[in-house]
Amino acid sequence: MSAPDSLEGSLSSSIGVSDDEEIVLREVNDLLSDLHTPLTRGVGLDSDLISDLGVDSLGMVELHDRLERAFGTRLSEEVLESAVTPRQWLEAIRTSRGALSPIHAPGHAERPSPSPSTRRVAGAPWPESARTLTEVLAWHSQEHPDLVTIRLLKGEYGEEVEEISYGTLARQAENVALALLSSGSTPGDRVAMMLPTGRAYFEVFLGVLLAGAVPVPIYPPARLAGLEDHLGRQARLLKNAGASLLVTVPEARAVARLVRARVPTLRAVLTAEELTTRSPASLSRVEPADIALIQYTSGSTGDPKGVVLSHEQILANIRAMCGAARVTTADVFVSWLPLYHDMGLIGAWLAPLYIGMPLVIMSPVAFLARPSMWLRAISDCSGTLSAAPNFAYQSCVDRIADSDLDGVDLSSWRIAFNGSEPVRAKTTEQFTSRFGRQGFAAESMCPAYGLAEVGVGIAFSPPGRGPHVDYIRREQLAREKKALPAVLEDGSTLAIVGCGVPLPGYDIEVAGASGDELPERFEGEVWCRGPSATPGYFANDAANAELWREGWMRTGDLGYMADGELFLTGRSKDLVIRAGRNLHPEDIEAELGEIDGAVRGGIAVFSGSDSRAGTERLVVAVETDLEEPKQRAELTRAIELRTNELISASPDEIVLTTVGALPRTASGKVRRSAAREAFEAGHLGKRPPPVSLQLARFAVSGVVPSLRRASATLETWCFAGYVWVIVGLVALPLWLAMLLPLSLRARWALTRAGARSLRTLTRVPLAVEGALPPPGQPAIVVANHASFLDGLVLILLSKDPLVFVTSTDLERNRVFGSFLRRLGCVFVERGNAPASASEVKNLEKVALAGGRLAIFPEGSISKVPALRPFHLGAFAVASATGSPVVPVGIRGTRSLLAPGSFLLHRSQVTLTVGTAIAGAADHDGISLQAELRDRTREEVAKLCKDPLL
Repeated sequence: MSAPDSLEGSLSSSIGVSDDEEIVLREVNDLLSDLHTPLTRGVGLDSDLISDLGVDSLGMVELHDRLERAFGTRLSEEVLESAVTPRQWLEAIRTSRGALSPIHAPGHAERPSPSPSTRRVAGAPWPESARTLTEVLAWHSQEHPDLVTIRLLKGEYGEEVEEISYGTLARQAENVALALLSSGSTPGDRVAMMLPTGRAYFEVFLGVLLAGAVPVPIYPPARLAGLEDHLGRQARLLKNAGASLLVTVPEARAVARLVRARVPTLRAVLTAEELTTRSPASLSRVEPADIALIQYTSGSTGDPKGVVLSHEQILANIRAMCGAARVTTADVFVSWLPLYHDMGLIGAWLAPLYIGMPLVIMSPVAFLARPSMWLRAISDCSGTLSAAPNFAYQSCVDRIADSDLDGVDLSSWRIAFNGSEPVRAKTTEQFTSRFGRQGFAAESMCPAYGLAEVGVGIAFSPPGRGPHVDYIRREQLAREKKALPAVLEDGSTLAIVGCGVPLPGYDIEVAGASGDELPERFEGEVWCRGPSATPGYFANDAANAELWREGWMRTGDLGYMADGELFLTGRSKDLVIRAGRNLHPEDIEAELGEIDGAVRGGIAVFSGSDSRAGTERLVVAVETDLEEPKQRAELTRAIELRTNELISASPDEIVLTTVGALPRTASGKVRRSAAREAFEAGHLGKRPPPVSLQLARFAVSGVVPSLRRASATLETWCFAGYVWVIVGLVALPLWLAMLLPLSLRARWALTRAGARSLRTLTRVPLAVEGALPPPGQPAIVVANHASFLDGLVLILLSKDPLVFVTSTDLERNRVFGSFLRRLGCVFVERGNAPASASEVKNLEKVALAGGRLAIFPEGSISKVPALRPFHLGAFAVASATGSPVVPVGIRGTRSLLAPGSFLLHRSQVTLTVGTAIAGAADHDGISLQAELRDRTREEVAKLCKDPLL
């Protein structure tokens, strides 16, 4: 099986169709319209009507009849069992008319394989209609499997190159997906990835998506000195995400296992090399609304904030960014950015993956060791696009020697994105001046603004314009929150670099304390909205409550608008309020970084509480490598004087620390809030204990959680064992009693008494809200299907018999078949289109005779905690008989007994009966049936509180 065939297939096209093909496609589209099926891409001759478009067996019967009428021919019923694409229906029509003509599937003609390449011509196609990242991979792997998508630069100087083609990436990702499914992963599971930049990262990330699971990138420790703190943070993230697996490198596996004691959901810690054992399995179907990524923000500490992004949201952000940057297939992206960071993951990798342009990538460590490698890679590969935070551009200015630039040509560099942290006017000027000799154009520098909560980007500077620097009065901004233009550029002014204008489809406004939009040049909180804005943070209701205001997302950043462009001034939570003035730490930190002896980028300015005075204290923490007391005293004095010059006030306390002592985010930025916590706890600047002691303390701290986990597991096993014993004691006499010649009502009463006994003896809490219509009134009870226990719970709902509609698979079961027959169940053959029409007629007779049908229209249970699409049968019966549909929501049975498991967990079960929905008597109106189905599904989703899948 080739990679393209095993993935989601290429996007179909109906260009150049014949008259017959046109009629078939028209009838299919009309049917989908009547079924209220939303289309996000065109229907082609090779579209799968069942898996791609959601047409169920009754819908196929309707299509059969419509095509017979359209072509004036008779189609055999066998075609209902075999035809799943419009092309196969067309073949059957031509056969029935004796006019069969050869049909060849597009995209399978013999063609020479292209030679490996890392570059395409401008204007080449990309998967514009793809709805998911897996569809993007499938499209490219079919269209040009030999095209190189990633070039990994390895070795000390990037002299080793490993190329990965789309076809190879697709095959390896599929292997990972099958291995995950074989190991017990299910759709929706969260799989954490703590992997460095390398081939394994790309394969595992896409493999997780193909398995229907959700990748959760986390970062390895930046330094061993902070290992204990790092492990504690990662444990909190993994626990918040409910991660079931952690994939990491062999060297980190032993240490990573220490985290398991604190994360109850974590089943195993694996390496990428271990994701090779596989058994036959079907790859999960991935939907546009499925979660594609949980991206934890850099500042996540005790309150983890995992940004939830779906496939369609990520693709929406990629399309907007590529449009604003005028990206083409001829571009080449060069990156060293970490793949666990939004700018590196989405901006630098997934965007090139979508467009089909090559990504040339090196490890972040390689850049930090030798910044010149970044520029040389752009030169050697004729890179046109690259991105980095401001510190990287400054690092190039400060650390690259002239001798490292021999032969470097940067004239191909079209856009140099500068974002993720405050952009400094001085840095952009110095970088442009220094590397202009190598061909870097000033207008290529592109300051940008983004945040993980929207994917990555939300505002770009117009391509080819260069940075726009706004000089404003420092004092007016601090006291009046006004960004007034300055006449002179001196110590009393601030140089604020514009971050550009909103991307197409996105909006930005600056809001005041009351939430009203502020006029231009007034400082306030930046709010935004757009097609990729996250619905919220994963399992963090408190943070979600603060995220949205009246349809706008609060970014937590401060800034102002001027001439339609966004200018950032700082973070709202980092503001230091002193003597009625708002002080922005970023500005003070940047200025102090210019002092000799201070480490640029190693400075934190924050407010510390003064419990005695009841006021805020201004604290400045500075990293330095100076050791002589005299030199340190001179540095302290210089910091005091410079701070006084900037804000007309001296710091209340200056803390000098060793280089690397300040806590940092994954991207290397100083964490002010963590520095404040360390300062107030008396730990700031103190040398951390040895790594061995940190590991020992972390391991010991996990003993109590491990004991609690073991105790909970033992309690679960004991409860499950007790319940199954009770089930055996109740079920055996009940099964024997059902064989007696009793009336259906008596058999129902016996079954209900057995169900009530089980509930009483096992003490499972059950709450019932609402009631079914009284006996004698026709009704079709429709409920969600989350567990094998759902039928038993519905029995407790009604004193009078319900006629359950269930699969013939259960009728053939030796244990349950005879019991269900005696209970009066009606059996239908799931997925059999020819049988559907006659089965619906049988159900109509039951309903007209006064029987109250109970149906689970999802058809079967699933491990995914979401409400799947409903089949049409129940609603066809309701429309034909005029019976009302009674929606019922079942909550808690999935937790009590999960699909595929025999281990029971004590859980609250709730049954909620909704208001009956009238079924319009209409035998032939499939559109009315679909409308009733969709309305009922939405109501059931509200009652059971499951998301719609």
